[in-house]
Amino acid sequence: MTTMTTKKTAAQSAAQRQILAWLDGEQELTPEFVFKAGNLMNAAYTILLSKIIRIKLVREWKRTEFYDDSVELGKMLDIEKGWPPESDLNMVNMWAKRLTLSDWFSWHPFEDVPLSYYKM
Repeated sequence: MTTMTTKKTAAQSAAQRQILAWLDGEQELTPEFVFKAGNLMNAAYTILLSKIIRIKLVREWKRTEFYDDSVELGKMLDIEKGWPPESDLNMVNMWAKRLTLSDWFSWHPFEDVPLSYYKM
């Protein structure tokens, strides 16, 4: 098995596990808002990864209620031009706003991170 075949199989397997979690009743165990946001992000990342590595991974997501909105999340990133690492904060804020998660977190300067964080 070639390295590319191995990577393709691993990527397809990961995408399949995400779908299986959705089908296997995870929805009953998760608050609806969290379930929807999590699946939208999983689908968006799968779509973006599929474009980057040029392997078809989204077939299963197309059959879900999350696909169209996840495509819109993905469009917030210009995959063709890349996303500079220094803009990660902006990307997270854009997605959080779209998913109405903005009030679920706050940003803190690196210098303000408590020492206990490093013991995790």
